[in-house]
Amino acid sequence: ISGSVDGSGTLYTGPGSVDLSGANVSVFLNGSGSITASGNVTLSGANMLSGSTPINGGKLTTTADNNIGRGLLDIRTGATLALGSTSQTVNGANISVVLTGSGTLTSSAPSSERGPTTRSSS
Repeated sequence: ISGSVDGSGTLYTGPGSVDLSGANVSVFLNGSGSITASGNVTLSGANMLSGSTPINGGKLTTTADNNIGRGLLDIRTGATLALGSTSQTVNGANISVVLTGSGTLTSSAPSSERGPTTRSSS
């Protein structure tokens, strides 16, 4: 999916995966599947996905608390997680990333850093 996904509906992933490439998503995300983010992706809607969230490059921006999802957060080298002032809780994180903003990222399961992780307030 690229472009904007707006409205008051639900994007249900089922057990599969939805690729977000340069998308702005404000609808409710739900399902046991996962989302894969690449390019500049903004999540502003509620997210109850239990699958993983791989970020393959570019920047994932969060605009509301806990809108990454509840599964494993897998941020690959070269990606940026822009938290703004939001708080995100995930079920494990594998990160090698630049984190921006004053927000928090909390993992409720074991996590690992695959490389340098940089925190920036911008």
